[in-house]
Amino acid sequence: SASAVARSWGDKVVSYVSSISGDGEASYLIAILDPGYGINPCAFAVSLGAVMLLLGGVKESKWVANIFSTFNVCLVAFMALMSLSLAKPENLKPVVAEKFGPGGILR
Repeated sequence: SASAVARSWGDKVVSYVSSISGDGEASYLIAILDPGYGINPCAFAVSLGAVMLLLGGVKESKWVANIFSTFNVCLVAFMALMSLSLAKPENLKPVVAEKFGPGGILR
C-alpha cells in the first residue's frame, strides 16, 4: 500500500541521516526525523506530496507517472546492456550443468 511505501522511504531517510552523521553531530535532526512512538515525519511528507500531486489534477499526475515510468524503463535497459557488456561467454558453457541436469534449473 502507499502508506507502507511512504513509511519505508521515511525509514530510509532516517537510516541515511544516521549513517552520514557522526557521534551526536546531527542528533537534533535524528530527534526530529525519528521522534519515536511510531511517528514518521518523512512518511507524512511523502504521503502529503502524493496527495497534493493528486489534488493538482489528472494531467499533472499523469505527467509525473510518465516521467517515472520512462526513468524506470531507461534504468532497466541500462542495466541489461551493461550486464551484457560485462558478461563472460566462457561462463555459459555448459548452459545446463551435467551434475544437476534440467531438473536442477527448474528447482
